[in-house]
Amino acid sequence: MARRRLLAGALLGFWLAPALSAQALSVFSLDTRPPGVWEPREFVIPTFATAPGGLGEATPSPHNPWLDFRLNALVISPSGRVLSVPGFYAADGEGGDRGSTWKIRLTPDEPGQWGMLLRFEHGPRINARELSVVGTQIFPGGFPLYFEVSGPDPKAEGFLAHGPLEFVSERYLRHADGTWFLKTGTNSPENLLGYAGFDGARDLGNLPRNQSFLHSYPDHVADWRGGDPDWVADGRPNAGKGIIGAFNYLASRGVNSVYFLPMNLGGDGQDTFPFLDPTGSSFDQVTHYDVGRLEQWNLVFGHAQRLGILLDVVLAEREASNINWLGRGLTDERRIYLKTLAAMFGHHPGLRWILCEENAPEPNAQFTVVELGDMARWLQKWSQFNHPFAIHTDPNDVQIFQQILAGPSDPSWLTSASLQVHRNYNPATDTVLDIFEQAGRVAIVDLDEVGPAGQGIDGSNHEHFRKLVLWDVLLSGGNVSWYFGYHALPLGGDIRTEDFRTREGMFDASFIARSILTRMQFWGMEPADELVTGDTLDPAYGDAEVMAAPGDRYLIYFSNATTTGDLDLSAVPASARFTVRWHDPRTGADVGSSVMMAGGAVRPLPAAPQPAGEDWVLVISRAN
Repeated sequence: MARRRLLAGALLGFWLAPALSAQALSVFSLDTRPPGVWEPREFVIPTFATAPGGLGEATPSPHNPWLDFRLNALVISPSGRVLSVPGFYAADGEGGDRGSTWKIRLTPDEPGQWGMLLRFEHGPRINARELSVVGTQIFPGGFPLYFEVSGPDPKAEGFLAHGPLEFVSERYLRHADGTWFLKTGTNSPENLLGYAGFDGARDLGNLPRNQSFLHSYPDHVADWRGGDPDWVADGRPNAGKGIIGAFNYLASRGVNSVYFLPMNLGGDGQDTFPFLDPTGSSFDQVTHYDVGRLEQWNLVFGHAQRLGILLDVVLAEREASNINWLGRGLTDERRIYLKTLAAMFGHHPGLRWILCEENAPEPNAQFTVVELGDMARWLQKWSQFNHPFAIHTDPNDVQIFQQILAGPSDPSWLTSASLQVHRNYNPATDTVLDIFEQAGRVAIVDLDEVGPAGQGIDGSNHEHFRKLVLWDVLLSGGNVSWYFGYHALPLGGDIRTEDFRTREGMFDASFIARSILTRMQFWGMEPADELVTGDTLDPAYGDAEVMAAPGDRYLIYFSNATTTGDLDLSAVPASARFTVRWHDPRTGADVGSSVMMAGGAVRPLPAAPQPAGEDWVLVISRAN
């Protein structure tokens, strides 16, 4: 990440009008060799802000640097777009705990010359207020900042090569360069960041079973590679190798998303929090953040981006004891929490905000429809990209989406559904897609927690869930990530997993499925189960799942291929010719020789390879 220290007297400024013409700014370039688009930029701003006794991450109000100071950047892109980008307190700028430095993080998405004006203010709780509320301006005047951005770096990796993942009113996320994204990720451990290698890491709840536990991921230290991020935590060197190695392993098995809570106090793990000293729940304790720990989190998140791993950031748990730490709805404490996360991590191109885990429908909702909308809109103010916003559901209950879409406030913020399902996995995906369609909307639907709660994916049942869930959900237009249940070590589960290799079979099966779908250009296909008839109806796993671009290509999954039945090609010209070939969902390999099939009628499908009673994938592609 590029870092540039700015001369405070020359470059600190503030804007006096809501808009500013880029032509009015005199040119000042930071770089002789400018970084490319989609590469995160970090601007270090020494403000010389002061407080009695000096300024630090623990300074109380009225000089709390997280609450009573506000840095915001008005950023103008080469095409004239205007962005409001929040800054955040960074102590000495190097991960220490005292100092008067703030930072701005930004990921430019256009080549050319960018402009930036800074506004830095002090006032009671000013950082929890709208920008229309003006504080005491510090360093008025000054000069604007200009910086240059080049085109995409051909050596960039992961999301830095393809640009931000954004919701584009389609069933899948899409990168800025047009590449589509299909998620097959991990839902566990939800306390991924409850890691002993971070500054100030503690287990405040001693869960599960009154055992103090923090992750160290020892089996993944060997997966760390030279040149990867690493750091010193509380005086201990090489503190990052376990968690960085874990991300390397996940990427090596094709896992492209992780699901985690940045704050689980009062919830299941009680070992993950951004706060400096959360030994109580008073206002001041939850409006001070640990600079060093959050800088370490950002190293992990940046590494995930280079690996192509989406961050599913879950902002609250269902337990009242978790919600009460910041209060119901959009309290000042929650405003600072959301804004700090957006300022420090919202520049990452691959990120989804999940407002609450297991949010029940009203009247028993953890957050009401109005409260969810208020939180989403506050977070959107500080988000550079059109990151998706989601709600994670109560088990097998999707009524919350109907309530939001029919609610009293604008529901346009809701662009993604995160489902917890313990039964009827595929119908849940279909039901949510239908709910949005009936409201005239499209949404991303992710089956993110495959229950039941105590079991999940346990290392021995991946073949069962491959047949029952994986292909069923993907060919219904959904995405999937895998929940690990509750299990003791060494297997581990949703709280205590240390070795992700324990679920390798599920990760591999998911990557194989995703690879086949990507080759078939899934983004141009629709669920079309009705096109196949007469196939085996397996009592445990159902009948064929079909995804199609009718007249061009068809992807058919049989959980039991004893009888393959017929494909309806009657709407396709009889002159059309198709290549038909079997694929093995266990290995991804082509099996046997391809055969030809004509359009114009209901055509019998070829017999499956042996053993025909197992699951098989049939790929049918137009040849003329």
